[in-house]
Amino acid sequence: MATMNVIGNNGDTTNTIVTVGVVNSHENDNVYSSLNVTGVADGVVEQAITVGHLHGNLHVNETHLTEAEHVTVTDSNVSLLQEVVQPDYESQRLQEYTRTVTGKADEVFVPTQTYKLSAACLTEASLVTIIGSPGDGKTATAYKILSDYQAEGYDIFIITKPKELKYRRNPENPTIFLIDDIFGKTEVPKETFKKWKRALEELEPTLNSTFRLVITSRDYVFNEYFKQLGFLRDSLFREELVVEVNLTNSEKVRILEKYISHHNLAMTTVDIKQIANMPTPYGFPQTCALFFRWKKFQSNPVAFFRNPAHFLQDAVRDLAEECLAKYVALLLVCAEGDVCIASLNNDDARLAHLLQSKDISVDFFLENRYTIFPELCGTFLERDSDTVTLAHEAIRQAVLNVEDHNPCLR
Repeated sequence: MATMNVIGNNGDTTNTIVTVGVVNSHENDNVYSSLNVTGVADGVVEQAITVGHLHGNLHVNETHLTEAEHVTVTDSNVSLLQEVVQPDYESQRLQEYTRTVTGKADEVFVPTQTYKLSAACLTEASLVTIIGSPGDGKTATAYKILSDYQAEGYDIFIITKPKELKYRRNPENPTIFLIDDIFGKTEVPKETFKKWKRALEELEPTLNSTFRLVITSRDYVFNEYFKQLGFLRDSLFREELVVEVNLTNSEKVRILEKYISHHNLAMTTVDIKQIANMPTPYGFPQTCALFFRWKKFQSNPVAFFRNPAHFLQDAVRDLAEECLAKYVALLLVCAEGDVCIASLNNDDARLAHLLQSKDISVDFFLENRYTIFPELCGTFLERDSDTVTLAHEAIRQAVLNVEDHNPCLR
């Protein structure tokens, strides 16, 4: 853990402080520092401009733990012993991650009317909110937009916390943010909603041609929170800046044909039209993504699109019969939401319980985890670095239906 020694004024208030002997350290891919603020008793530092992000009302002779971010140390009227500004490793890492994630959208993306309207909103107002049902392609549309702006030289970030709206932006570079499912997949805690609301209120005046924002939300969640947004309803979330996903049948045909071409498969024109004209329970783009994951189900495309759950449950049952260790790995991801492969150990009670219930050795599982988890990716799981998550929420429901008596999933 790195230490920053901060020198304040003689009991007065100063707007700027400097860092002394700063050393950055990494722990679990996060950068942390301890701020040791020193000065005359009762002195106050209103804004700490250090390698850490902006702080308010830091009192002298206190120690504060903060997430390290790169900002410029400005001129000050306090003594400067040694000025050290470290690179913003976390922001660089997040940008690389965002580029990797958003780049995937280009492979099978079709420029729908939703995409065109969203792009127009960003051009005219530097802001758009995309709403729709789960699996309708909100996030894929947002990813494509970020990818477009990245190609134009913008810094791109997927924002997950309200405080990031303040310190992720580099004023020297054009930037675009994405807040995906801003109000949660079902709901967010009241305090979290208040923080997002305050952050957006502060952000609104700064939006311009070099700073843009994309927001996504499930339609039913957005409608629930819209009435609590106050004056933001008539500014950031006014009607002309909210685009609702509504795929036409012709767009569905184009999306399906793009997937077919990308995966080099054959499908009859009759099947394509029938699939495009019937409702799908998980959202059409996501059902397409699911369908092309399992080759053994592609012989009956109309049946799959009509009822994917039946096929997914068959796939989960087959997995349990073929390899219990892989099935336990899938159970663990369903229970945890995401799993860091490297962090698994003998002290993980949930993992131990799952393995015991299937009569599998913990040592065997841990020794083979880098074979077990990767072999589930591309079908059941997706992987980012050392972390795995479900490829689709519909898989969780299929697992629950197969393993409906396992308390570890509840």
